[in-house]
Amino acid sequence: MHSPRSAALCFNLAGKRIADDTPNIQPQKPCDPSAAVSHCCSQGDLCTSNGLCIDNGGDGRFTAQGCTDPRWQAPCRGELRGCPSSITADYVPVWMCRSIGGTADFCCDATDARCCAAALEGNATLYSMPLWGDVWHPGDAARGYLGNDSDGGGLSLADKVTVALSILFGVLAVFIGSLQLRYIVRESKARGQPVSFVPLIRRQIQLWFPSRHQGHRINARDNAGAVEMANTSREEESTVPLIAQDIYDSAVSEEQPTTENDEEAFEVE
Repeated sequence: MHSPRSAALCFNLAGKRIADDTPNIQPQKPCDPSAAVSHCCSQGDLCTSNGLCIDNGGDGRFTAQGCTDPRWQAPCRGELRGCPSSITADYVPVWMCRSIGGTADFCCDATDARCCAAALEGNATLYSMPLWGDVWHPGDAARGYLGNDSDGGGLSLADKVTVALSILFGVLAVFIGSLQLRYIVRESKARGQPVSFVPLIRRQIQLWFPSRHQGHRINARDNAGAVEMANTSREEESTVPLIAQDIYDSAVSEEQPTTENDEEAFEVE
């Protein structure tokens, strides 16, 4: 087992110690100082539970930075020692190409994710790793869940937002429905009529499928095609689906026969 002093040291992929004064590299700290072997991340970056680091400098890319074991044994990502030697061993950009279940394929490239396309052509290597779940600052015991593990241990931020919006829209739908119900009951009582939901059903169907009773204003400037469309609109523009048509017909049949004035309201103007 490593001593506390040796456990605090971090080594790059080449097995060399990363000094605190390494040019262009922030001082690294073990992600889990109490573990016998831990991966290291720069101060200010974030540690992930799959052995990588998240660059906290704005681009949010994954990197492989250091390990308390110069041989990069687990949980450090020792397989990344096969990354191109042209990439600095102290700071290796790692790009996620695709995810399959609880794992993902990564590749390493110094600038961008072009190694993903190169891997499909056989010109780069893909490394399979577990998806990350917890993230935390190096040396910090407090960890946060990102919801990417496949064990169902929690919800991702996107899932939480979706659930919250679904609940919100559901509550709004119930609230609006209750207001419409109260309006119908109040109007029916004010007119001394029995409560009927047929007007509400008719109004909703007309809003959903306006072409059923929507006429066309015809004037002298309309061409012959427009006039013909208006004359046949009641026959050809009825787009109410069969289920909605049945609901409409059954609802209307519960009322008294429509008066002549009601029928004229749906005629083509």
